[in-house]
Amino acid sequence: MDMTRDINLDRLALDYNTATSRLILFDYDGTLVPFANDPSTVQMAPDAREWISALTADKRNHLLVISGRYKEYLELIFKTIPIVLVAEHGGFYKNPGNAWRQMFPISGDWIIKTLPALRALAFHYEGSILEQKNFSLAWHYGGISDKVTDSEKKQILAAIRALPNYNNFLVYDGEFTIELRTPGIDKSSFISRWVGSRNYDFVMAVGDSQTDEDLFKVFAKNSYTIKVGKSPDSASNFHLTGQEDVIPFIENLVISNRDFDRMKTNIGLGWGSD
Repeated sequence: MDMTRDINLDRLALDYNTATSRLILFDYDGTLVPFANDPSTVQMAPDAREWISALTADKRNHLLVISGRYKEYLELIFKTIPIVLVAEHGGFYKNPGNAWRQMFPISGDWIIKTLPALRALAFHYEGSILEQKNFSLAWHYGGISDKVTDSEKKQILAAIRALPNYNNFLVYDGEFTIELRTPGIDKSSFISRWVGSRNYDFVMAVGDSQTDEDLFKVFAKNSYTIKVGKSPDSASNFHLTGQEDVIPFIENLVISNRDFDRMKTNIGLGWGSD
């Protein structure tokens, strides 16, 4: 597959500004915020909050943050922003002003049986962190990445795949994270069901990880599926160079749209009619 392309910002702005119904999806870690060795310490920067809020203020936008984070964390971070929140890769979702709901009638019963092995792993690698959620377990080792060799990582993955209940979960090897997830719950399955019969004339999905690749594949080739970071084998149509480019990208889109709407208003008042 060809390398993802640079975004034609003028074309993007035109498509965005002339659309009447927009679906916009963002991943969280590695997209709206940088990665951290301890995920619990991550906070969204004030400028990120400002521009995400600006997107939600536009009635033409249907905005979702779809993340692997647990629902309580997302609700705390976005509590003042009227946005659709999707937690645990699609396990739970919350519309603004409503309670959390579960999309899929799926159980994560395998977690309690697998937890001792992952706790032992976190104990053995002091400084690593085990994160337990409703449908997944995640071992984060970013803080000690220099102490986990490639050979050790392969041994860890092999040991996980040798667990007696291995057939009850999926293994994702991510950025300084190994995540065990409940099958049937993923971003693509969630968004396919959530969108349903809704129609949008502009679709943009921005993400950085393997979990977002499933999401990119859902949308048509004329959608703005955007990988954060260049990739030779991404299903996305475009890329941004890095996480530090995401918020300025959103800012430029919002400002472009404000200018466009202002121009339309001026024309409506009679400018340029002669």
